[in-house]
Amino acid sequence: MKINAMIKKIAFLIKILILIQLLVGCESAIFRVYVTKHPYRLSYIVGYDTELDLRGGELTLGLSGGKKVTYPMKLFKRIINNDYVDFNTPGVYTIVVYNHNGRQSDSFEVTVINSR
Repeated sequence: MKINAMIKKIAFLIKILILIQLLVGCESAIFRVYVTKHPYRLSYIVGYDTELDLRGGELTLGLSGGKKVTYPMKLFKRIINNDYVDFNTPGVYTIVVYNHNGRQSDSFEVTVINSR
């Protein structure tokens, strides 16, 4: 089942990258993805929260020729991997953002706590 979910995420990532490529121009290549603004929420509550809230976050795409474009992180919700966040176990978790070739490009941390 996890392999199926990963394939769907990769397919969605490819669709997003094609869309972005069309928006920024075919002559540009995406070299890096940067977390330029963290989401408003970086803390989550055990037994209450079940998924990441990416509102307020921004990703910037570093393109060939030094050009950069910034998009709301929530547009990438399906490809930002929160599979490794256990919302039932307190702790600090690293959310990894990958670039188009599957290499880690940037990351940010979220915390799962016992109570408010």
